[in-house]
Amino acid sequence: MSVRLRAEATPSQAQELWSAAYILMGLKYDSAFATQLLKGVQGMEDSVTYQEIIRKGKREGKLEGKLEGRAEEARNILLGLGGKRYGTPDAATRSALDVILSLERLEFLVERLLEVESWQELLRV
Repeated sequence: MSVRLRAEATPSQAQELWSAAYILMGLKYDSAFATQLLKGVQGMEDSVTYQEIIRKGKREGKLEGKLEGRAEEARNILLGLGGKRYGTPDAATRSALDVILSLERLEFLVERLLEVESWQELLRV
């Protein structure tokens, strides 16, 4: 591939093609093998395609992190307010709350706190 790219592509095109090859290799091979095979390929990080993948990953990571943070905050509110209303949750209740990852579900439970009379009733829905 290196010989053909040197002969048939501009340096910019070669960077893009190396990046594409690396990305596509990830569909079939593990990261260590792909990295070893393309070791020494210069400029892949300068590729606009590579940079866009990095930017997209950062955006998604930030969004995912924000959602996880909001879910954790909703869980803390649920435990704080629920603790005042129903008392400290037992281990089973706490475990049931800890496995809820959906921000929407946690917010729904916070809203229901004033509508039900116990942790068990809250979690039945």
